[in-house]
Amino acid sequence: MAVTDDGARLAEAAERTFAQRLTVLFGGYLPDSSLSAVAQAFSRRREALEQERVGLPAG
Repeated sequence: MAVTDDGARLAEAAERTFAQRLTVLFGGYLPDSSLSAVAQAFSRRREALEQERVGLPAG
């Protein structure tokens, strides 16, 4: 699958927004290194839900 330039920009913006939101929600409780691990865990879970076709599109 090819991603258009607009699609790539949207994906990058979504990643930044997600990271910012995690920081707002958990930043006072977790160090930055843990926030990265949380983001990866959510990403993996979303992938699994999409592969299982649960709640498409997930996210």
